[in-house]
Amino acid sequence: MNVRGVILWPLRLLKRLGWRRLLASFVATVFVCVVAFWTAAHLVPLPERLDYGDSLVVTYEDGRPAHALLSDDDQWRFPTRIDDVDPAYIDALIALEDKRFYSHPGVDPVAVVRASRDNLRSGATVSGASTITMQLVRLLEPRPRTLRSKAVEAFRAMQLEMHMSKEEILEAYLRFAPFGGNIEGIEAATLSYWDRTPTGMNAAEIATLLAIPQSPNARRPSPDNAERLREARDDIAYRLASAGAIPLSERPDELTRLLEETEVPTRVGRPPREIPHVVHWLKRHRPEAFERDEAGRGEPSIRIETTLDRSVQRRISDVVADHERRLRATGAPHAAVVVLESETGEVRGVVGNLGFDITVPGSHLPAFVAPRSTGSLLKPVAYAAALDEGLVAPSHMLLDVPIVRGDYRPQNFDRQYRVLVEAEEALAMSLNLPFVRLVERIGVDEFVQALARFYFLGPVYRAGDGGLELVIGGLPASALEVAALYAGYARGGLPVMPEIFAVDDGVETPPAADREPISVDEERRAVSSAAAWLTNRALTRRHAPWYDVGTRFTREEAIVWKTGTSFAYHDAWTAGFGNEYTVAVWAGDLSFERHPELIGATVAGPLFFDVMHAIDDPYPLRRARQDDELAHIEVCSRSGRRPGPHCPHTRTTEAPARTAAPERCDLHVEIDVDAASGHRLPSGCRPDGVERVEQRVVERLPDAAARFERARGRRAGTMPDIHPDCRVEDEATLAITSPREESRVVLEPTRPADRQLVRLEAYSSVGSRIHWYVGGRHIDSAPAGEPVYWVPEPGRWSITAVDERGMRTSRELVVDGEALEEE
Repeated sequence: MNVRGVILWPLRLLKRLGWRRLLASFVATVFVCVVAFWTAAHLVPLPERLDYGDSLVVTYEDGRPAHALLSDDDQWRFPTRIDDVDPAYIDALIALEDKRFYSHPGVDPVAVVRASRDNLRSGATVSGASTITMQLVRLLEPRPRTLRSKAVEAFRAMQLEMHMSKEEILEAYLRFAPFGGNIEGIEAATLSYWDRTPTGMNAAEIATLLAIPQSPNARRPSPDNAERLREARDDIAYRLASAGAIPLSERPDELTRLLEETEVPTRVGRPPREIPHVVHWLKRHRPEAFERDEAGRGEPSIRIETTLDRSVQRRISDVVADHERRLRATGAPHAAVVVLESETGEVRGVVGNLGFDITVPGSHLPAFVAPRSTGSLLKPVAYAAALDEGLVAPSHMLLDVPIVRGDYRPQNFDRQYRVLVEAEEALAMSLNLPFVRLVERIGVDEFVQALARFYFLGPVYRAGDGGLELVIGGLPASALEVAALYAGYARGGLPVMPEIFAVDDGVETPPAADREPISVDEERRAVSSAAAWLTNRALTRRHAPWYDVGTRFTREEAIVWKTGTSFAYHDAWTAGFGNEYTVAVWAGDLSFERHPELIGATVAGPLFFDVMHAIDDPYPLRRARQDDELAHIEVCSRSGRRPGPHCPHTRTTEAPARTAAPERCDLHVEIDVDAASGHRLPSGCRPDGVERVEQRVVERLPDAAARFERARGRRAGTMPDIHPDCRVEDEATLAITSPREESRVVLEPTRPADRQLVRLEAYSSVGSRIHWYVGGRHIDSAPAGEPVYWVPEPGRWSITAVDERGMRTSRELVVDGEALEEE
């Protein structure tokens, strides 16, 4: 039969059999097959493994994994996007495994014909026709290598192509590709082999990642498999190079040299687990972060992006590891370090506790969000609030003598009393008694409001003589909250809410465990920039804790820092900032065991300074003076207040210009004395024998200081003894010290009146008990120099103080506004 006959023979056959009927049957058959395939492709569920959850991945801000957990099916498998993988690897993968990936419908007919021809010619299977989509099907649904399995895989591959884009199929392959053991996916492989993400790879690394999935058990990195893996890698690299599928320079020996210089991996490392306590807290308090996004198949929403900086995190982790033995030896089995970028409030590093071992009590707990007694850490808030209220200037002398308020008897940490101490020095030395009195003067409620402006939550406290302990440890807070507080001072008084998790993840960072966050208003200052600057200056005056614990700072004045120690020695703190970062360090015992060695300066302080040394460059401290908001004021050299008429010496200090601490010095008074004996002569007393009277300026201590000095057998100031022929009563004076002259109280409508108490206090030269009357109605009584509190009502009121001798003095007070009425 000639060629023409071969061509015409089918046509003659069709004509004899009825070609129209056969063609119709053929078309019908094809149509039925297409409909059946389409129906099956839509009715048969996609492979179940596509919906398997991946490993939880918490990333650093640069996208690198910081911590990973096994997936639900016990695999190391991470969700992978094509954009996160080196394009050179993608190109090489397609060139090696599926050249027509972007053009075929899941099955490559050209590859099928080629493989069939090659296998028939050789009499054995020497070539395959599997596409990347078919390989993905095999990974999702492993089957025996039979013709029936091939048919099912072909159907499944075309089904996937109907439901998924090429990019989605490729991402699924990159996610499930086997790399031996329980390592699945390219990102898990690169993290396990080289501790890096699948970007910026060279030709040798690309070839390695292509070789292992072809035979994952035989080529999995290990010393025994190293030679097999090297041979497979080199073979793939040369094949890709000859096809121009991997980038090489013009030098022909480049690839050979690269392969010789690049060792194949011989061990499988562990995916990163660098922030276990953050993840533990996240799983417990933010379980919604683990919920899967059902919007897209195969895209579980369990990659959580954080603001953590990889370099900062690793540095502070190393520093904490260096200090761990010392901390445990001092009675601190637990510790936490939080590093904030001061300007943004973003958390750049967190060490949640010492180690992570569920067999060690408490070591698995996230201590960085555990509310703990703050010790003295909140004193800067009281100091800045008093500066802004004009109640003190840095130079003001504050009382440092015992104080008793009901059953509350606070003490200084060193159990010493300095009688009078400068306000700035009291903060630098972290003295308790001056700050308890300062909060009493500010008002407990106002102090709580000052804390709230830094996004602390107001504690439950009793008004009046209660709540004073808040300033020296009565208010618990977490290391995260403390870091945010001090970042506010680093920002010149602008509060900041700390952020660990990227906003897009929908995971809010609370101030502490189980607390609701407060909305942030960046335009509202917590304190003035002048008060913040003066507070920061005070916190640079203290010397760093130089002990043999590895601290390397030599110029501690460059650091703003503050320590805190809880009353029962459960907690040791140090917090502060340099130029870029704010750091809070807590060390203690989460079980509240008492450890007498747990002192902020000696336990937490060295760790704080080593952390600052590792991450910040604070020399010099670049915190601009707020000259336009600072006033240079003249003050009495002794009392630190504005000079009175009798102050013998003055000096210049700084205060916020808005308030400028107007209080006048009452420490110096002019009195009459007997020139011969030096005795004091009260007004109206001129005993016989006094030949000459002269005026002399003397120092009269405040009541509490005078009583304390007399109790110790010491002279109270320079006030001379009264003349023996004069009566003490003749000298008695009585003066109201709170409220101040021409004061006006404006009630806040959002708070009840009993949360806006007015402080009443008076000075008596004879230490008499003072009875208080408001509008003629008796309110309360207390010793001179000790306050009582009145629940204010709108109107103009006459405030009257009466001592036990019947001496009285009055002052007008105006109360405006309406307070919240309680139901």
